[in-house]
Amino acid sequence: GVQIQNLEVMPIPIARYALPGTNSRGGVHVRRSPFEKNLLDILFFDGNGRDISHSIAKTIERIFYREDFPRVAFDEVGDIDYPVRVTQSYAQDFLQHIDVSAIESAGFKIVIDYSCGAATQVFPSILGSLDCEVISLNAFLHPERLSRSAEEFEQALVQLARIVKSTGANMGFLIDAGAEKIFCVDEKGEIIHSNRLASMITLLYLEQSQPRKLAVPVSVPRQVERLARERAVELVYTANDGGSLIKATEDAGVQLALDITGGLIFPEFHFAFDGMFSIVKILEMLAKADLTLRKLQQRLPKRALVVAQVPCPWEAKGTVMRRLDEDSQSENRLLVDGIRINFEDAWVLVLPDRDRAEYQVLAEAGNNGFAEKLLAQYQQKLADWIRSGKTLTPGEMANS
Repeated sequence: GVQIQNLEVMPIPIARYALPGTNSRGGVHVRRSPFEKNLLDILFFDGNGRDISHSIAKTIERIFYREDFPRVAFDEVGDIDYPVRVTQSYAQDFLQHIDVSAIESAGFKIVIDYSCGAATQVFPSILGSLDCEVISLNAFLHPERLSRSAEEFEQALVQLARIVKSTGANMGFLIDAGAEKIFCVDEKGEIIHSNRLASMITLLYLEQSQPRKLAVPVSVPRQVERLARERAVELVYTANDGGSLIKATEDAGVQLALDITGGLIFPEFHFAFDGMFSIVKILEMLAKADLTLRKLQQRLPKRALVVAQVPCPWEAKGTVMRRLDEDSQSENRLLVDGIRINFEDAWVLVLPDRDRAEYQVLAEAGNNGFAEKLLAQYQQKLADWIRSGKTLTPGEMANS
């Protein structure tokens, strides 16, 4: 008996944006997984377009597999409607939150890789309103190309960098197929890693705005923390996932939220990740500051972030986390998600993966050598704890 508002093919940010206006109780977005070609992702939103909680997701999953849901008579089946002017309303509101004249006066030339995603249906017309010269790549819908392996993703960034440099563009952006995350290349064709982009955008934003709070995951770069501290801006730490960061924007004091995987949230317009708005907001801020991405990069020293995965049996995860908790009790640490241990100019973060039998270990430092040393140190600790806490089989017990 459910009434359906079918948005058909729609970028995730617009689906979230449109939900409150439909008076719906919730929303569902189905997509091919951006990382696994053989998987489909089903994303559930509440009536405001935000992610549902993990507990509600588990409840839905349990009810589905039990088939413990009500069924209506054939003459009470709900209707399917097709809302009109969703993208037009989005684009109109979008441009009202941007200084159009600043971008027009800058006369940007940019390269955009659309990743064959739904942004191709909306973003070109928005960019056309800003008088930007745009070179478009993969600007067509193609269901077989919505997923990219790590190697294909790296190749796409290298191609983007090559085209930016050869065409003399001011910058390049790769926007993911869901139109949520962005990845950048400067005018010299240098790929800007996402954790570094977080620091650059924080610097640019804080110099042009005076927010009271920034929302950041526990994996936030140390430079972001320093920039916020220097300007007396409060940092709201969240778990290391997008849903937690989106939820943090419910606080009216949070005027910018960002992660280290290309996700930016500007709650003045939208409470969720929106790659299209992120690109245009970056153009606006660069135009107002009369900066290029290269000049902005040069204002921040480079830092190193290294990541590793440590396999861990599901049954050992709790034991390993207890051992880490005991081991780090005397350290300066953050316990928002996993355990982040802070050092003078570095940190290491140990996170149990929610979906896989493994731990993620991240380490950030002023140079690659120290970051790698920290990473190796905690990889070894985890390996030792996993080995010492492993449940022995009868055969292993007899041999021991």
